[in-house]
Amino acid sequence: MKSKVERYVGTGLYDLRHYTASVVADFNLKKLHYDDSPCLVYFKHGSGEAKLEGRHYEITEGTVFLVSPYELHRFFIKEEEKHERFALYIREGLLSRFPEADALLAPILGRKKGYGNLIFAHTVKEYGIDQLFDEILQKAKCGTPKDDVLAACKIIELLDVLLEATKNGGQSAPVPHSGKMNEVLKYLDGAFLEEITVDTVAARFFISKYHLCRAFKESTGVSLWEYVIWRRLLHFNECVRCGMTIEDACRASAFHNYSNFYRLYVKHFGMSPKEFATKTEHP
Repeated sequence: MKSKVERYVGTGLYDLRHYTASVVADFNLKKLHYDDSPCLVYFKHGSGEAKLEGRHYEITEGTVFLVSPYELHRFFIKEEEKHERFALYIREGLLSRFPEADALLAPILGRKKGYGNLIFAHTVKEYGIDQLFDEILQKAKCGTPKDDVLAACKIIELLDVLLEATKNGGQSAPVPHSGKMNEVLKYLDGAFLEEITVDTVAARFFISKYHLCRAFKESTGVSLWEYVIWRRLLHFNECVRCGMTIEDACRASAFHNYSNFYRLYVKHFGMSPKEFATKTEHP
């Protein structure tokens, strides 16, 4: 995949990334990951599928995805002649500059994770959301302090339009999994801190271990155990943000061997738990 990315950072207000690419084969856009800011992803061209918190959505040209902080997600792009997308991250500086902006984030932050992530392409067109992304890009490209503020104003307008669109039913539910996998996901979301193994989950739902592993990965894009590990690691981060020590947060997140936890944490986040704790204390 030959890809080009333009990145524009509005001095603590926003981070806008504009991707264009010629896709030569099916492409896994991201491994399972999360962002620490509210994010809007607009697929101007291209198609594929999205996995958010284990739930499945179809990517079609013109759709927008709402991604809340620490919401696990992964995108796959199908073979296309053209691919173009925007990723807009809303930073704390924007919200502090516009004190009422918090209320405008309800479509992003007010959802249950994995549900209501997709804004229909026809809704994006009807409400002019596509045009607003283009206008934000044009302002961001100028790069002056004045244009950063103007881009920020356009982002606030975009959030206001999204709020109106979602009030009027412009969001999509995820594509349903099989009944059994829905039950498994619901169980894991409530029990990921318990003593779980693939064997115990298979026995609980009266299916073979082989079928469980295959069906879970087909449904969510990740293995069952990888999903549990991500849930525990993000729970650790939440515990640290709430003031727990690293050691207490580690135990509260069902990690009983610190060395194994440390290795998993660095692998998934690219930093040590101590670095994260320091970053949380001093953003």
